[in-house]
Amino acid sequence: MRFLALLVFFLLSGALTTGGGEALAQEPQEVAAAAWNEALGTYREVLEARDAALRTHDVLMDRQEEARRLDDDARARDAMRQVHDQGIRVMLLEQQLRIAADALRAAGRAYLVALDAREDELLDALGSAILPMTRTRLQSQLAELRQEYREVERESGTPQVGELRPLPDVVVDRRDGPEELRGKAGLLENRAAEYEAVIAGLEREITTRERRLQLERGREDLLAGISRFDDAALTGGGISRSGTEVRPASLDSVGEVDLSSLPLEDQIALLREYLVLAGEMRNEALAMARVFRDRAEGVRP
Repeated sequence: MRFLALLVFFLLSGALTTGGGEALAQEPQEVAAAAWNEALGTYREVLEARDAALRTHDVLMDRQEEARRLDDDARARDAMRQVHDQGIRVMLLEQQLRIAADALRAAGRAYLVALDAREDELLDALGSAILPMTRTRLQSQLAELRQEYREVERESGTPQVGELRPLPDVVVDRRDGPEELRGKAGLLENRAAEYEAVIAGLEREITTRERRLQLERGREDLLAGISRFDDAALTGGGISRSGTEVRPASLDSVGEVDLSSLPLEDQIALLREYLVLAGEMRNEALAMARVFRDRAEGVRP
């Protein structure tokens, strides 16, 4: 009877711990997950439309330059108007993209908060679990949750970094009148505005990752304190402790930053380097735009 009573006690302890771990915060997590998936779908749709508009804009610019090389002034002026009109479309889509990005960030933050709360509860359950099978189950849930956290963090983080498109290849042409010069200046100022948006996103991402790094270090210390458990299964997230350290690759001024495979420390370092580059490109675009506007007003350096 004593053995049977002990067996029933352990089974009930395991059932309560496991059942509590599965039921905790499921509803808030599911609601946040649904909102996140909807925001992500909207963002991707707008991003695709924006990218298509950018490709069209680049094609039209090539046509304009080709017309100028052929001394076809009428065709060049027509191409310039098309570039201007397409530039307005790009700007409108950029505005829509920023709105979608803001919604994506908000949904991502809410989902990450829900995942954080769920992780805290799973860690509490792990600290009080008795049966090895219960601990193994909780560890598996933690690994899956951390993997989901990394995925959401990657999806909500990387799009905000964006890319730095190269400066437009425009020069002062002796045939340029005030209208053409102001058009080129506007093109450069639009590109500088793109860089400014990237800079704002980079600053947000750096702050977010610095806070996350501090939080993860605290949790790693907590897990280390549960020394009686085998936490080898907790490999789905947390701070990377692999033997081979991944260092930031060289920056590509026209490519997107891929942060998903890097430890948080390296993500922050890479973002800071990218931030410096974005600032330099913005300043160069504005300086070039000023040259074109001065010439349009008859001012010579």
